[in-house]
Amino acid sequence: TTTQMVKDIARSTQEQRKGSEQIMEAVERMRDVARQVQQSIIEQTKGSRQINGTVENVNQKVQSIARATREQQAGSEQIVKAVEKIRDITQQNIDLSSAVNEAVETLVKQSNLLKEEVKRFIV
Repeated sequence: TTTQMVKDIARSTQEQRKGSEQIMEAVERMRDVARQVQQSIIEQTKGSRQINGTVENVNQKVQSIARATREQQAGSEQIVKAVEKIRDITQQNIDLSSAVNEAVETLVKQSNLLKEEVKRFIV
């Protein structure tokens, strides 16, 4: 009976040691898994930062393109206005040329009339 109790205690102690060893192995495996998860998180963070940097770079390029497009549109509008102004000036020149031409024709006619009138007085 004492012997039996000693045997039971020894068996219990041995089973407890096996259980403790199993727990320690499980803890070690969990520690390895935690390290792997930690490493994965570090890699994911690096990747996320790279993606974020790339997205910011693309965003800056899109903004630059949008700004250049606005500038190009403003330049095009200025060109259209300048062409319209040139067209208006050209039309004014045409109108002035017509008026000058009419004035010259009138002067020529008046000059001819004056010549005719002057001839009457020549003896």
